Amino acid sequence: MKKRVLIASLVVLVWLAKNSYDQWQITQQMNILHTQMTQLEQSSANLNDQWVALKRQPTENPEKAAIAAKSVTTESSVITPFNPVVMVKQQLQLVQFALQQQQSIYAFEQLTQLQKQLSTYAIAPALQQSLAQGMTQDLQRIQQYHDLRQGQLDQAHALFSLIDQQLNHRLSQPQQAYQPTNTHFWSRWLTIETASTPKTELMSQRLVLKEAQIRLLLARQAFDAGLVDEYQKSVQQILALLQQAPAVDQQQLTQALAKAKQLQIAAVPTLSSIALLN
Repeated sequence: MKKRVLIASLVVLVWLAKNSYDQWQITQQMNILHTQMTQLEQSSANLNDQWVALKRQPTENPEKAAIAAKSVTTESSVITPFNPVVMVKQQLQLVQFALQQQQSIYAFEQLTQLQKQLSTYAIAPALQQSLAQGMTQDLQRIQQYHDLRQGQLDQAHALFSLIDQQLNHRLSQPQQAYQPTNTHFWSRWLTIETASTPKTELMSQRLVLKEAQIRLLLARQAFDAGLVDEYQKSVQQILALLQQAPAVDQQQLTQALAKAKQLQIAAVPTLSSIALLN
């Protein structure tokens, strides 16, 4: 039993370390993508400025204008051709990626900024108007999703804290071994068990509850990450684990876990503005 708790503890530590590393990688990727798009926008703006300056030059000096045009053309051939539609689509994909990683505030800020800059892109007026309307709707959906998700997190964290307090309360009580409630006169001399049946009467209440706390932490992490299947699996594992613990004062725990199993995780909204560019 102690070995199982130790293994569960190691699994939690490895999972938390991997989760932290994945979050760091995701943050780095988002920063790199944002930097690349900013640099591409700046390069495009520089080229546009040079073309405007070229058009403003006097026509009396055709040789100088030809040299300047050649310079701009050479520079533009080195820089990756700027496609405003592709640029907008990449930024929308970044916003969608942030939503999938539960970064709704970041997604809202990036989409708001993109909507403000939309008029600066050389996009067909009809498409630009449709994108602006789609982004307005997407911003509303992101705001609604953020508010709903925050309410779900607050409710879930309060329930998780309650369950953890109940587990701690039972851990503070004297250690007890499980005693079957239905016994027969002959059970004092003979005990028959199948090989697959866990010897619950020999299991320590403290170790069982410790493992339940570890799995509760996994459930909370899965809920915060929006992982529905992993969350439901962790809660079910806690319920199954408690069946091996003494059937003493478990009613409140079972009721709280039943509520935890009913918690909802809102689905991540899909940006409608991306569909306009497909």
